[in-house]
Amino acid sequence: MRTIPSDIVSILTRGATVEGNSVVLRCGQLAPKTYRAVNEVLETLGGKWNRKSQAHLFPYDPTEDLRAVVECGELPEKNPLQFYATPPALADKMVDMIEARYRLRRRLHVLEPSAGDGALVEAFIRSVLQPRFPHQPDTYILTAVEMDPRRVATLRARGISAVEQDFLTYHARAAADVVIMNPPFRAAGDPLADQTHVRHAYEQLAPGGLLLAIMSPGFTFRADRRSTAFREWVEDGCGRVERNPAGTFRGSGTDVETVILRMQKH
Repeated sequence: MRTIPSDIVSILTRGATVEGNSVVLRCGQLAPKTYRAVNEVLETLGGKWNRKSQAHLFPYDPTEDLRAVVECGELPEKNPLQFYATPPALADKMVDMIEARYRLRRRLHVLEPSAGDGALVEAFIRSVLQPRFPHQPDTYILTAVEMDPRRVATLRARGISAVEQDFLTYHARAAADVVIMNPPFRAAGDPLADQTHVRHAYEQLAPGGLLLAIMSPGFTFRADRRSTAFREWVEDGCGRVERNPAGTFRGSGTDVETVILRMQKH
């Protein structure tokens, strides 16, 4: 964590007002350097400046998090869970990769691990369910697993069934027919976390189930033991890899290269 300068703490204490899911600065015009420091705190907590609203908009009520930062005077790590939102176009593309034999089943369980803001399950609802059903049928089960309680609250507020849990400790009560995921690429103690998450997700699939995962392309060429073993596992399972265009995640805050892995459980 980094210490927040006392003048910035003072501005946040006296000049920042929480209104619903937004923070409005009521402290007059700030010097550019001072504003950048205030903005950094608010963005680290998940806020994004909205010119039309003249406020930082959050996906949750930031009252408690803002109070905690002001009281301790320290800035938390900006992205501890390695969350980079799946761009809508990529989410739609992945849903389009789900064949009709899955889409048209009378009963279907779709699972999004490490769901973040639920972009993939939302794309499934938008592209598959809503055109066919005005309301989600009981025979379709859509589950999002996410460990960030703020994002879980946001998912539930949007009517998505969300489980608050570290996905690596999650075991589906009913095996999934489709897993669609954008896992963290790195985690504390695990520089190849995407491989770990994908293997665990595969175990949650029913026989014949489909897995679609956004991954780092490293496993396709690296010679280290884990990447080699993962590549061989994908090849043995007849997995297919499709590279995404450069800059696909630029709007989400990273230029990391990515691929889509498609595997069916036999």
